[in-house]
Amino acid sequence: MQVLIGMMQKNGLNNLKRNRMATAVEWYQKAIFEILKEKENLSDEIFLQNILNAHLQAKEMEKQQIIDANIQGFEDGINHEMDIPTKFQNSLQYYNETYKDKL
Repeated sequence: MQVLIGMMQKNGLNNLKRNRMATAVEWYQKAIFEILKEKENLSDEIFLQNILNAHLQAKEMEKQQIIDANIQGFEDGINHEMDIPTKFQNSLQYYNETYKDKL
């Protein structure tokens, strides 16, 4: 796990935000790419452990992203009922403003 974290910090994968959050799939794709680049320098055991750790971390990220989306939807629903302007008008707007590239 430490090898994976070190590689990701070295390659800037801990800070994927550029005015947006990375989806778990985007993060996982970049993590796997970085692990594959370092494969020659790793034992098979560490290589496989890094793949597993990246998978588990991506699953946790996805879980948190689902929780965050649910909370935002709940808050927007309450605000709508109370005639308070909501942050997002719909799910697509939430996705676009949270995850989609703004480049």
